[in-house]
Amino acid sequence: MITYDEYQKKVAETDKLTSKSSGFIALGLVGEVGDLLSLIKKEQRDLFVIGSLEEHLHEELGDVLWYVTSLINREGYDIREVVRNSFVLIKDEHSEFDPLLLKSLNELDALSASHNLNLDILESALEVATSLSLLLTLYSGRQVETHQDKSSVISNFLGKLIIFSLSKRMVISKAISRNLKKIESRWPEKEVYPEPFDKAHEEYERFPDKVNFIFREIDLGEKKFVIQQCQGVNIGDRLTDNKKDKDDYRFHDVFHICFAVHLGWSPVLRALLRLKRKNISSTDENQDGARAIIIEEGVSTFVFSRALNQSLFENIERLDYDLLKFIQEFVKGYEVEKCNLWQWEKAILDGYKVFRQMKKSRKGKIVADFVSHSVTFEEL
Repeated sequence: MITYDEYQKKVAETDKLTSKSSGFIALGLVGEVGDLLSLIKKEQRDLFVIGSLEEHLHEELGDVLWYVTSLINREGYDIREVVRNSFVLIKDEHSEFDPLLLKSLNELDALSASHNLNLDILESALEVATSLSLLLTLYSGRQVETHQDKSSVISNFLGKLIIFSLSKRMVISKAISRNLKKIESRWPEKEVYPEPFDKAHEEYERFPDKVNFIFREIDLGEKKFVIQQCQGVNIGDRLTDNKKDKDDYRFHDVFHICFAVHLGWSPVLRALLRLKRKNISSTDENQDGARAIIIEEGVSTFVFSRALNQSLFENIERLDYDLLKFIQEFVKGYEVEKCNLWQWEKAILDGYKVFRQMKKSRKGKIVADFVSHSVTFEEL
């Protein structure tokens, strides 16, 4: 069980935001609290079954707690003192709480599981929003006549957040654990590729160490096609954009190559190279089969629709987390769900780098290195 000060240290280590302004963190907190409370609105509006949003609630709560702790760090406070003050404020409103018994996350989790307080979720949610607005006045440039002490205002917000969590019986340590796992998946201290999914399979069913692909655009009458070759052999069908408004999606197989190199996963490329893992029928059917291929093509198409509105990700070094999060949700149930967010980010950004080069040259050689996890483009 992680302690309060250990969590404070972890947040400091994972704070990769370029701006070091406390106001910037406060602004980020607005967005995260909005996402959290929006789930309550949806639950009440759409009458979801209780518990159906549990995973999302814990994820959003983890994000809010990260931003609160980052704010505490930037203001130079000791998180244990802020938490202690929060419990004192809670006791003022709820005498059933004994702040002396809440020295650790373990005790707080136990309270979440066992409390019998009559807490109204909507009232708790509105109090979180109200306390957030008070916190924001500290960073708005306006003078605040009351609550001048930032630590007190932050403690007040944290106290309301804890009450809100208790009202939904959320486990705070679970939210923290999920948040840290997500951060490690996106911004690890060291990027280490996991073992390839096909490592235990026969060599003739594994991606080779290095593969060369040739892409050429050809004209046949009024239509343009892309043909692909691997080791001098044509692979796949002749590709068009399959769209009225031409966007060069005919070169999109470069995305599948990058998926294979950075994720160790591409049912599409396995089919093209005849590397389906047929020796294990369940893997052949569930991981390399038609549905998995459709899932991969769906990811490719969805990301492309985003890329068209962002200059094909040119001059972009980081992808929107919501995009990566959607992809991870979309591929659940397949082996690739084990891949890290940073692997997806590399696969996508590398793929679009090569795609832009191919779009410009209209033909080229792609070298896919599965050992160094690199994809390079060479003009023909």
